[in-house]
Amino acid sequence: MTTSARPLQFLRRAAVTLACLALIPSASGAGSSRSAPPTGPGGGFVDVTQAVGLSYAVRPVEPDDDGDTAARLEDGGLALVDIDSDGKPELYVAHGGGEPGRLFSWDGRRFAARLDNGGIEATAPDRSGYFIDLDGDGAMDFLSIHRDGAQAFRNDGGGRFAEMSDPFPTGSAKTHLYSMAAGDYDRDGDLDLFFAQWGKLSDGLNAPFHYLWRNDGKGRFEDITDIVPIRTLRQPGLTTPLEVSFTPTFSDIDGDGYPDVLLAGDFGTGQVLRNEDGRRFVDIRDAVITDENGMGAAVGDYDRDGGMDWFVTSIHDPEGRSGEGPTGNRLYRNLGDGRFEDATDTAGVREGGWGWGACFADFDNDGHVDIFHTNGYGVSEAGQYGLEEEYVRKYAGFLDDPSRLFMANGDGTFTERSSELGIRHTGQGRGAVCADYDDEQ
Repeated sequence: MTTSARPLQFLRRAAVTLACLALIPSASGAGSSRSAPPTGPGGGFVDVTQAVGLSYAVRPVEPDDDGDTAARLEDGGLALVDIDSDGKPELYVAHGGGEPGRLFSWDGRRFAARLDNGGIEATAPDRSGYFIDLDGDGAMDFLSIHRDGAQAFRNDGGGRFAEMSDPFPTGSAKTHLYSMAAGDYDRDGDLDLFFAQWGKLSDGLNAPFHYLWRNDGKGRFEDITDIVPIRTLRQPGLTTPLEVSFTPTFSDIDGDGYPDVLLAGDFGTGQVLRNEDGRRFVDIRDAVITDENGMGAAVGDYDRDGGMDWFVTSIHDPEGRSGEGPTGNRLYRNLGDGRFEDATDTAGVREGGWGWGACFADFDNDGHVDIFHTNGYGVSEAGQYGLEEEYVRKYAGFLDDPSRLFMANGDGTFTERSSELGIRHTGQGRGAVCADYDDEQ
């Protein structure tokens, strides 16, 4: 799936574990009768995965007929939202390889499996899944992205889903869709979709397609990628370009009222796509954007100046053992006009290991957003997914790479405090959701 033969270990319990780290407030906080873990007076997190019913095994990835099994191992993610308006969230876990995702409902004590998966029947294991109101009826529909393409399921308003009939553009295969962001790029009142695609070989003749889909307001979409300049990768030995984007994010970075797109991409292909009045996008990436392996991303106003800043997870491997990276995460500070400056070292967030899904969230309620990202890469033994011992050794340093929690210091800098605050997750993670699932203050 990539010319550097860099597949990922499949997501087992990693994403589930990360969804269920409960925040324990400090001794002076209110809203919880639980005692704080032994992390000091500042409170911290406790792993409640098993207690809330989300500790389970997933079938391993089976070999593909095309020999591309390892390519699926980058997949997996989470979605959390209230789908039935009962005030309690539902959780969808996309496992990546092995088996299709599972839908759970929070009952106030545990996450219980939804009967018949709520009607969501993906035809293949999901790479990722999203709750989004596709047809504008106010109910959260579901979009599954997997190796067969994309499927949409309409919510009946009560949390039951039925597959939508042909809502997406016809024609060329959509088998390399990887992740998605939703936003109203043309400000017509409905949500349009922007996709990342990873591992797709362009034909060298036609412009990339299946990146931007415009919503007609009724949940039917047309491909209008021709208004977006997609950056591709050319590598020795390839006769055609490779498309290797990972994470798109809609955000109005220049304050003109139109959502722009920040696209984290592998092998230095990240883009800053400015929306010009809903007519077209222009890539305004400049020399400041230097992340080498942009994979996960988050947008937030970490310096509280009103501009949306961009955090990108990227491989930190200064010794170069893996042959990837090696210079780590990036934090791009918004200058207010769509341009960024690199605040990575000033902020202290470069050293993140092999990061994936990320989020900005104020975990300690001090008014300053913090940064979390999940981590991991590699396989534990030769023979898994057809990989040899050399591969195992090459990426061994990232197999049990812990998640990172960068806590804001209130002055534009961060301190990595994951272990100190109780986050000791070293399993393989790909996606992360940062939310108050149990409605505790």
